[in-house]
Amino acid sequence: MSSNNPGPSAPTPRLSRPVALALIGALLLIVAALLAANGTSWQELRLPLRVTARIALALFVVAFAAPGVPLLRSWQPTAALAFAGSHFIHLGLIVARAGVGHRLAILEDFLGIIAYAAVAFIGWRAWKSGAQGPLRSWMPYADSAAYWVVWATFAEMYWGAIRAPFSSVDWTYPVLLGELALAAALRLGGPYLFRRGTSGAAGGPS
Repeated sequence: MSSNNPGPSAPTPRLSRPVALALIGALLLIVAALLAANGTSWQELRLPLRVTARIALALFVVAFAAPGVPLLRSWQPTAALAFAGSHFIHLGLIVARAGVGHRLAILEDFLGIIAYAAVAFIGWRAWKSGAQGPLRSWMPYADSAAYWVVWATFAEMYWGAIRAPFSSVDWTYPVLLGELALAAALRLGGPYLFRRGTSGAAGGPS
């Protein structure tokens, strides 16, 4: 399998908390501006939901593909932390919309709960990535599993949307699904594609 452990010539992952927190703060400001301009009804909450979802996906794609792309690898913790923060902003909007529309049943999504647990783990791992000390042997495998759970959740959601009746399909979804496919290809195939730049990488979970 591909490696999460960079070789001697590969950039070392580093966490820039100020950058990640700045991105999260900027998204909060965008959401606040949208809510102030449009209101907080069931219908008006759709736009901030879509904005936070798209930004979270973009950050996830960077963090997910990073182990296979030397150029991205050093930024993985920062992108992962910003992704987790942005996705929990998205969750807050989901809860708000469910409350406004009196549709709390939409929160009873077992797979969604598992996915958000994986998001929380990704965020926690990113936050702790700058800490010193030995890494538990199982941690890279749990990290990889969390990323794949989130990837599969996104993929299942977008694929389900594409399979909806033709007249109701949002044609941005195939593009988003393509982004996920590309990220998976880079994560798995990147170490081979960029082998010259990452020669000597040790094997590990992907």
